[in-house]
Amino acid sequence: STGMNGPKGLALSGGKLFVADIDNLHEVDTKDGKIVKSYPAKDAKFLNDVAADAAGNVYVSDMLTNTIWRLAGGKFEVFLQDAKLASPNGLLVEGGNLRVASWGVMTDGFATKVPGHLISVALDSKAISNIGDAKPFGNLDGLEPLGGGAYLVSDWMAGTVMKFSADSKVEVLLDLGQGSADIGYDAASKTMFVPLMKKDILQAYKVE
Repeated sequence: STGMNGPKGLALSGGKLFVADIDNLHEVDTKDGKIVKSYPAKDAKFLNDVAADAAGNVYVSDMLTNTIWRLAGGKFEVFLQDAKLASPNGLLVEGGNLRVASWGVMTDGFATKVPGHLISVALDSKAISNIGDAKPFGNLDGLEPLGGGAYLVSDWMAGTVMKFSADSKVEVLLDLGQGSADIGYDAASKTMFVPLMKKDILQAYKVE
């Protein structure tokens, strides 16, 4: 698709592909790849990941303004803005909760004085809670569920991919060099896909 400036997160919902693009959310027809509609996010600075819930609502993180936007009923509005989100990056909907991989509390540029951790937001009440012990463990980007309270998480700055267990144990699975971005995971084949932004390649790995 053309007409985009810096596309990042993707999510499928209702047969359409939704793409985060700096300060717009684009709705793309999957048949011809053309933008059907664009939803501007006023004052957004860095729209990043996209996730959809069972009702078809679409959530988008804005790292630089501690904001999560939501497209619901044709309206694209701020769903939640809170410093507790600590630069929200990766998003994942699990049941009635939005899981958030935070980058951390930023200083200059994308450097952080406090690295990120995993956060949960209740979709109904918007209550924010920590996943696990809330100990900071990276500049988090991609987030995928392994089930049983465990997750695969990527750290863009460090270039690692980690397994976060239900007991808050963090295990480094891969060290790929800076730029390990928003991961994908196919549970059926236990295959993880990792885009390496600085190398312009996509690598696949088996997760045992």
